[in-house]
Amino acid sequence: MIYNAGMKIRAMLGYPSVLCGVLLFVAAVSAAAEPATTGRVLRCRFKAVPPQYRGIAVFDALAIGHDGSLYLGTSTYGSPANLIRYNRSNDQVTAVCDVSLAIGENPGQIIPSGKIHSQLQVAADGKVYFGSHLGCDRAMTGEHPSPYGGGHFICYDPSTGACRDLGRAYHNDSVMRVELDEPRQKLYGLTYPSAHLIVKDLQTGAIVDKGQAAHHGYAMPMLFADGRAYFFSRAGRLARFDPDVGTIEEVLEHGAPPQADGPLGDDWFYYTSMIRGLSRDRREVVGVIRYGKRQFLYRFRIAAGLLRRPAFDWLAEVPPEANAVVRAPDDSVYLYAWNRNRVFHYDARRRQTRDLGIVTDDKDQQARILWPACFDQDGTLHFGGVMDTEADRFKASGYGLGALGFFTIATGTLQQAVRETR
Repeated sequence: MIYNAGMKIRAMLGYPSVLCGVLLFVAAVSAAAEPATTGRVLRCRFKAVPPQYRGIAVFDALAIGHDGSLYLGTSTYGSPANLIRYNRSNDQVTAVCDVSLAIGENPGQIIPSGKIHSQLQVAADGKVYFGSHLGCDRAMTGEHPSPYGGGHFICYDPSTGACRDLGRAYHNDSVMRVELDEPRQKLYGLTYPSAHLIVKDLQTGAIVDKGQAAHHGYAMPMLFADGRAYFFSRAGRLARFDPDVGTIEEVLEHGAPPQADGPLGDDWFYYTSMIRGLSRDRREVVGVIRYGKRQFLYRFRIAAGLLRRPAFDWLAEVPPEANAVVRAPDDSVYLYAWNRNRVFHYDARRRQTRDLGIVTDDKDQQARILWPACFDQDGTLHFGGVMDTEADRFKASGYGLGALGFFTIATGTLQQAVRETR
């Protein structure tokens, strides 16, 4: 199936809580209530997270370690989150970091750090950096009888097996986002719900609050080739943080695409839209933004060469089930539906989005939910998500929809699907 909106768009320049668990369970089931069940299939391998780790979901925490292992950060409600390692060489899945244990909190006395919601940042030495989050916002507002101790920066070292607490970021906010600036040996965190930008110096240990950086705690500061971190700061605006001078400034305002049929979707999807769309040279990013009931693929580029100012382009309209982006090693663009089960390929030359199929294993079990995605250097595509299977699940696993685990789509399978849909 091909989605072609026939768009010709000009560039636009310019500057332990049961209640919480139940509410989020209902929201997740509603969002994923009607996944695709018929049509072409995209074959995958699936490896479940063992039930003893009680992983309910995974949101943005998926990465490939230097040893080829896959890492996944679980989300739970009422119990500590775990960093999970899938060692593909021996096909073993184990928990390598209990977050509450790592930061020294007592889950019996406070709301535990039940989520790893940030991306997992893998350094050149193999260390994995991330932040801690919780499964109940009511603990931050004082509505919950139990306190929350605040989010921490955390480091897991595969060479030693140690998981180290790097310090609390900002009061009782959680750490929703973490970006690694390896040349400067710093982490940039964004807190939730206050959206403060926090700088963690990995050499001195210092933690510095740069103040509120965005209007939403889901904003994702991403380091570009010019050494600055860019992110959506508020509806229609992009900002950047310059680590050398320590300032945050808005640098671009984007307008609506001509085909927009409603207002900008000023929600967490908007602020996270660039999270997996960065190019290999870190000079541009692509993502999907919703206006009314329609969705549009955009490209943001930093100033470089003849491009003297940052630029924002609308590329194409994309189908409703293609609301998340992941870039391949050759910078080609793949899309998929957050909380759904289809994968798409964007044909940049024709500006068409092609449906590659429903993610399905060799037992004809279909993915129920796809969450984070990442590519291996050889073009293998990985997802964290939920498989519609009775095996390797417990009552709350995948919000009751299936087993949480790792999906792998081989390079050849993906390339064949792209060829067949041309």
